Amino acid sequence: MENYRKGMFDTRKALRKINGEGKDSRPSRRIGWYVSGIAASVLILAGLFMYFRSSDHRQVQIVADAGIVRHVLPDSTQIMLAPGSALSYESEDFHTGRRVVKMKGKAYFSVTKNKQSPFWVYGQRSVTKVLGTKFQVSEQNPDSLTRIYVTSGKVYFASLSEKDKGVILTKGMEAVLAPGEVEPRITGISVLNPTAWAVNVFVYKDVPVEKVLKELSEFYGVKLSALQTDRKVTAEFKTDHLDSILSMLEQVLEIKIKKE
Repeated sequence: MENYRKGMFDTRKALRKINGEGKDSRPSRRIGWYVSGIAASVLILAGLFMYFRSSDHRQVQIVADAGIVRHVLPDSTQIMLAPGSALSYESEDFHTGRRVVKMKGKAYFSVTKNKQSPFWVYGQRSVTKVLGTKFQVSEQNPDSLTRIYVTSGKVYFASLSEKDKGVILTKGMEAVLAPGEVEPRITGISVLNPTAWAVNVFVYKDVPVEKVLKELSEFYGVKLSALQTDRKVTAEFKTDHLDSILSMLEQVLEIKIKKE
């Protein structure tokens, strides 16, 4: 096979090999209201105005109980909440250019870019400021690490108690804030694909198959193992097709994967 090194996984070649290509209304209703006097008309209009305005001031609360919840904010920012997480915001804020949300648990943000209006995320102990980017904040409980990972763009991450002692993170960077600490620490990424649960994709570049199987095991709650651990994987997989992932790995890397 052209450009193929034994022990190296390539997605396109995998697909060719598996597919056999490598071998060659309802009608509207009108109601008429007859109101005498200009004063009465003004009162009705005023009442409608106050009603819509009060609805704009409502606080929106989103809770993810058992499954992942996707929510779109008024500025088109997209949020994925992990199970057991919650998010709240004042809808009026977004109409006036003030973009602020509060969260607990774990959430992935794809923030609509707006240089004139920063986007703020307040956790239980942390605060994150961005202009437009994609990132994940995880703060499962008050006694655990607050962890942030950036997939694109740039963010400012700090503790609530010392907002001026934060760190700036760019694509591929991760930082943690420990309980009792006032300054975040930049660290290496804790797992290979920290946002796979939200973006539905695993991405690997020259990663030993042993590490790939370890991450897949933790993600799917199964035990995966293989005798041949000297192979490396460069590929992109959808997270909802574990059996397909394993089949491709076995055929292209010429290994046998055991699943328990």
